[in-house]
Amino acid sequence: MTNLSFAVLVAASVGLAGCQDARTVDPYPGKWLIDDFKSPTGDPTDPNFEPWGCRLVDDTHQIGPDDCNSTSIDNHESVLHLAATLVPANSDSKLAEVVTYAKPTQDFTPYATFWFSWKLVSGDPPLPAATLLKVQLTCTSVRDADGSVSTNPCVVKTVISSYADTSDWNGPIPLQLSDFAPPEDYTPKPNLQDCLARVDGIKITVQSDPSAAARFDLYVDDISLEPKE
Repeated sequence: MTNLSFAVLVAASVGLAGCQDARTVDPYPGKWLIDDFKSPTGDPTDPNFEPWGCRLVDDTHQIGPDDCNSTSIDNHESVLHLAATLVPANSDSKLAEVVTYAKPTQDFTPYATFWFSWKLVSGDPPLPAATLLKVQLTCTSVRDADGSVSTNPCVVKTVISSYADTSDWNGPIPLQLSDFAPPEDYTPKPNLQDCLARVDGIKITVQSDPSAAARFDLYVDDISLEPKE
């Protein structure tokens, strides 16, 4: 698993903000497998997506190579692993995430459901209850009415809004793409269908605002899309 720095990830995001043609994907009879994390090179199953990276929200708090890797756990032979620490509210480091970018942009509109498996394990010190787990689909090539590109526009689905410590795997679980929505603080908000038609990245994010440092391990497996009927 290649550990990408924050700077590299940002550069990749900016590079995708230009005008590109979305690839048209005809729905398969089954799911569109984006990544099952079994590749020995660390490349996603779908070659249109770049190798996964891990990052905190800022570049002050680093994630080391042992904290961003492929591993085996439970009955999952190979999964994506992120170990990170969220720090108190007086810092910017309130979220950490795993990220992959797509080039060219991908058309998700023929698909109804985003599937993935995950496991979120609280460490020492523990995650607070008010911890979010979110799936974000970025669409940085979608432009506002004035032709400008918003700062990292995306549509988001909150998977959990209150963390309960568990050692169990969750999923594969289905997230309806119609339930994704722009973050509340985005102005102007990107249109959902416009964003789904030009997806250029996937982020799975752990976010909280702890009163003290909070350590966790996030494991992700089997990301795919289910076509519309």
